[in-house]
Amino acid sequence: MPPHGESAIMVETRKCRLDTLGTNELTPKTAVSWSNDMTVHMNETILNSDLSKMSFKQANSGSQQNGQSVNSFTTGNGYTSNQHSDGRHENSMRSSDVNRSDQLATQLDNISFDCDTNDTKIGRVEAIDHVTFWVGNAKQAASFYMTQFGFEPFAFRGLETGTRDLACHVVRLNEAIIQFVSPVEPNNVVINEFITRHGDAIKDIAFEVTNIEHLLQHVLSAGAELVHELETVYVQPTCDSPTGKEHRVKRATIKTFGDVTHTFIERNYEYSIGKFLPGYQKPSLKLAPAFANLPVVPIQEIDHIVGQFPPNKLDEITEWYSRVLNFRRYWSVDEKQIFTDHSGVKSHVMTNYNEKVKMPLCEVTLSKIAKSKAEEFVRYNYGSGIHHIALRTNDIVAAVAHMRERGMDFLHTPDTYYSQLKERLKECAVNITQDIERLRELKILVDFDEQGYLLQIFTRPVQDRPTLVFEIIQRFNHDGFGAGNFLALFKAIEAETALRGNL
Repeated sequence: MPPHGESAIMVETRKCRLDTLGTNELTPKTAVSWSNDMTVHMNETILNSDLSKMSFKQANSGSQQNGQSVNSFTTGNGYTSNQHSDGRHENSMRSSDVNRSDQLATQLDNISFDCDTNDTKIGRVEAIDHVTFWVGNAKQAASFYMTQFGFEPFAFRGLETGTRDLACHVVRLNEAIIQFVSPVEPNNVVINEFITRHGDAIKDIAFEVTNIEHLLQHVLSAGAELVHELETVYVQPTCDSPTGKEHRVKRATIKTFGDVTHTFIERNYEYSIGKFLPGYQKPSLKLAPAFANLPVVPIQEIDHIVGQFPPNKLDEITEWYSRVLNFRRYWSVDEKQIFTDHSGVKSHVMTNYNEKVKMPLCEVTLSKIAKSKAEEFVRYNYGSGIHHIALRTNDIVAAVAHMRERGMDFLHTPDTYYSQLKERLKECAVNITQDIERLRELKILVDFDEQGYLLQIFTRPVQDRPTLVFEIIQRFNHDGFGAGNFLALFKAIEAETALRGNL
């Protein structure tokens, strides 16, 4: 978010000139300055696409795709994973009943920003920088994540720092950074209308990028809608910069699905406590002494972030990420392969060039007899939005046990799941090193194939609106997303949905 009123900051706002990019001229209708937060556009623009309904690529062992060899192996849960000769992976469901369209899938894979990925001069998305929530009370929201998840105060911006219209509390747990933003004046129409529409929700997913000017030119020429134009912010040299080198941040924001945005951030310094972005200071929040002795939650970073949409939007948005951000399809599943009477899933996972950013994109599939969890999300979120954030850990048993001690509620998994799991594992060569009985006690799910496995668990909704949930995940040579657990997960979610009278 933009700084306001800090004397140590110089702000240079430059309108992007796109003289060489055809008709994509920027006007005040499509872009605003960072200093003008009150005029950010909020609308449910749906990106247009000529792509027809997409289905999956046939995964044939030893086949050729785009001139490259593809080695396939069948997983223990009935899926196929493709290993391409260039090192990239694509996982898909294995089902002879699904109609696949090789031509269309190849078309999507071939939509790319033509560049040498080893060329640092090329603008590209490198990693997730942080996630921003717009909430009614940023201080209380940050405190909740500190106590329940183990996040620690990281940075602050508000009235005390010279920002007159916003309060921003930033928390961090290793590489996972979340910012909570609230208006402090009643006339902040944009944020207040967002909260009225969606509740406390994720507004922005910020990406760490290289060569932001080049990247911004590409995304705008590819049809992205600019929300905040390119801005360079300088912080005067301080004792933290003994060489006298100015700390600089370049940033710009584009619109994606629903009211969600992506901010591109290019820094020339490593952030540290209080130095999140220019205009931020050391945090004012402190963890209460009563919580000081709580066990540390070993969360490492954000593993992936999941978007949820109404019916018939998935292919459009998938194509947008490929065309605009040069993401490619990494994994796919649809409702013809995994479903119950109430629930089904259709999803494409999109990833960037180095696979550090993964965004599963999911759409509502109309259930046979009643509302599904996805339908419930779209209803209470009032449209598209972010359904959950997956946090990666190196010790899920400790992470979940410690979060339960802190008061976090997780979805319940019946004991029969673990009895069936033991039988399924007998048919697979993979070795689960964790004690299955301990996993049962903590209700942690297991998905596996012949190459490895993952452990995962989902929280109950962390807010009164049944929208946002969190996933805790640990990977052991397994790059999937728990498709083998979808049926068990659907049934657990349906039980929760029925309790709310929404099934």
